[in-house]
Amino acid sequence: MNSFVKNNSHLFTGIIVILLLAIIVSAQVLYDHSSSMFGKESFRFTIKHRSIIDPKIVKHLAFGFDNVLADYYWISAVQDFTGWDHKEDFYLNYFKNISVLDPEFSYPYLFAILTAPTEKDKASLDKVAEIAELGMATLPNNWEIPFYLGTMYNMFAKDEAKALHYIEIAAKTEGVPSVVPLTYSSITAKKLLGKKTARELMSVIRDTTKSETIKAMAEEGIVLSDITVMLENAIIAYKAKHRTYPKTIENLTAERFVVIPKEITSRFDIIINQKNGEVSIVGK
Repeated sequence: MNSFVKNNSHLFTGIIVILLLAIIVSAQVLYDHSSSMFGKESFRFTIKHRSIIDPKIVKHLAFGFDNVLADYYWISAVQDFTGWDHKEDFYLNYFKNISVLDPEFSYPYLFAILTAPTEKDKASLDKVAEIAELGMATLPNNWEIPFYLGTMYNMFAKDEAKALHYIEIAAKTEGVPSVVPLTYSSITAKKLLGKKTARELMSVIRDTTKSETIKAMAEEGIVLSDITVMLENAIIAYKAKHRTYPKTIENLTAERFVVIPKEITSRFDIIINQKNGEVSIVGK
């Protein structure tokens, strides 16, 4: 009997590993299912509400297979992104658990920074920053995490102080591409001159990333930045003519001060603050 066990030790090990992996995944699936069954608000969402295992306990349920469970959450985050309503915290919790289970896995930090913050919830960027800070501490030679975070503070939160703080960290990272410190210098000067810098920051991301997904996101960011500038100019023109700010985008398009592509208006709402003329482009 002992010789049988000894000769088939690899087989038994493989069976044990498979069983443990099944337990790990089942624990999350069952937890999610039980929560969604009793969630009062779940019927409202494009994708059903998911209650992710608390980051404080998820590591204890990994049974040593931290990377495997992190991969499970990563795949789930990518799959759920298109159906997420940009309101519920469950999506952000995927990245919290990934950062706990596999803090050296750098790509999820970048993906979270670019996808989780929204115009609908300005505070969401601060929540992402908490996760990104862990990545920066774990991966001090990764310049992309602070640079991407600074870019989002510039574009979405309009927080120039935090934007410059993180971009400065990126610029001072060892081995950083020369374009990063040059950009840091440029946006610092432009801040003093009151000029826009979002396009310049997104261009750096587009030109340095090896990920086609991130490149596409950056290109969209550049388009939105250009449209924002067009809208700001159109609002100035409208104000000069009517001595008041426009109420809606229709006021601008009716007088041909600006033309917005249908692929933009079908995916984004353009909101104009009539009190001060500020414009926001918010995903639907």
